[in-house]
Amino acid sequence: MKLITSTCTLMAVVILHITSIAVADTPINVNMCKATPTSTKSIACKVGTIGPGGGYIFFVDYNNQYPGFTYLEAAPTDAGVPDTSYNWCDNGADSIYSPALTTTEYWSIKGVGKGASNTTEMLKKCAEGAAVLADVYTTVSKSDWFLPSIGELKLMYNNLTEAGVGGFSHFPGVSPSFASGEVSYWSSSEAKSNHAWNQKFYDGTQYFNYKIRPTPTTLNYPYFVRPIRAF
Repeated sequence: MKLITSTCTLMAVVILHITSIAVADTPINVNMCKATPTSTKSIACKVGTIGPGGGYIFFVDYNNQYPGFTYLEAAPTDAGVPDTSYNWCDNGADSIYSPALTTTEYWSIKGVGKGASNTTEMLKKCAEGAAVLADVYTTVSKSDWFLPSIGELKLMYNNLTEAGVGGFSHFPGVSPSFASGEVSYWSSSEAKSNHAWNQKFYDGTQYFNYKIRPTPTTLNYPYFVRPIRAF
């Protein structure tokens, strides 16, 4: 019974902000939360509040499990050109890791807290693609964005999309270009040498697919990029 009560409370907090938050690069007339509120007018960062980078907070490390950060914030918009499908990396055949990872190591890079380090590894091998788009993404106030791990994407889906906030694209009718396509978001978690994990935001399922995708108009399955930041 306690678990149910906590979940309802969390959802109520998220839904409370829907009417007052417009998803945009810099939300208007909304006080951004602060990790350490400095006055009675400051808002403490909680899931569903607007973070310092202008996006939604989707994770709070209440149990101090992750050294180096307490909050994860989703970017307010997708990276790159709107309604444009992107590859994971321009090098689709080779692993970004050398030597190749073990099964246990591949499991590890899927977890929460791994997005930033995964992105760093991708940028060593990828001149174009999802990690590059996340790395160059900026808002008015922040530029420290990276490509989330598949575990971090799952938290975004659970805590934002299911509450109807975040402005994520999903099935159906995301745009005239992909009117019947199932939209996926790339993670920074490699699955094997030529595959990487992605998250569907219309039903929460996760898959790993080829890093370089066929022309979206052929399969009608676009792949988008939503950066995150940690603080």
